[in-house]
Amino acid sequence: MGTEEQIHRAAAEAVAPGSRVEHVEPYRRYPSPFPARLTVATPAGRLECVAKAAPATSSRLDVEATALRLLSEVGARSPRLLVGPVPVQTDSGPFEVVVMTTLPGEVLPWLQVPDLATGDRTCRLWSTAVDELHALTAQLAALPESRALARRTLDEELADVLAGDTAWAATPLVDRAIDLLGTHLADHRRPLVFTSGDLNPLNVLVEDGGRVGWVDFEHAAFEDPLIGLPKFWFWADDSGWATGARLGLVERYLYRHRVPAETFAVRILLRGLTHLRDSAPEDPPAQLLATLEHAVDVLRR
Repeated sequence: MGTEEQIHRAAAEAVAPGSRVEHVEPYRRYPSPFPARLTVATPAGRLECVAKAAPATSSRLDVEATALRLLSEVGARSPRLLVGPVPVQTDSGPFEVVVMTTLPGEVLPWLQVPDLATGDRTCRLWSTAVDELHALTAQLAALPESRALARRTLDEELADVLAGDTAWAATPLVDRAIDLLGTHLADHRRPLVFTSGDLNPLNVLVEDGGRVGWVDFEHAAFEDPLIGLPKFWFWADDSGWATGARLGLVERYLYRHRVPAETFAVRILLRGLTHLRDSAPEDPPAQLLATLEHAVDVLRR
């Protein structure tokens, strides 16, 4: 029995003792073993559910479980946690598994957008989905269990950048970026909001009537409402992320919310420095560096 089958069987048993897996299919359109959509035969009848697994040493499924419980309490459009995380010993080592309900709808067209009209619809629905997540902030923050989720401010992220040891330290670009953040960050703070932590459009499901919902909450947190957007520009030279650049996904969102260029430039510099810390100078990330340079120019003007 392979690792995946061991996890599937453990997931079924966690849902209800004596259950067995009848059918497994990928949850995503692209090949990936997890999440997996399971049809489980339980003593009470057949159940359609989704199993998600991660190595125990790097698992963030406790965050996902917390977020799903909170979202269920406020009636959000998200999966409902059935069980987990539960430990599973496999031939590949220890894993953790959560099992959740399926969320109705189809993934937003993203990696292969067939035409402009489809791309426009994806951008509009994604923006609506982001707004609906943020709108849950007050309700979720009022729940006691929400204290288990991280709260990350821009100032804390800057402190982490300044405390980090990186080969990029003391380079002219980094020095300019840090100086500008010291000058401008305080003028562009915004209240923290609830976010899934991964605003990839592939995490948005839409029903025929246009109702949207989110999956994937391993990085759920309360954070700045714009800090998750710069990555769409940083990785615009990547085949997967390039769709956002082609459709103007971020630009549409910024325009819709009347975000000043300098406000977003602060986020670009801050999150860019965070990513740059993990980049090797001998293989510089050209798109990331170009985006940082542009943000520096915006703030210096």
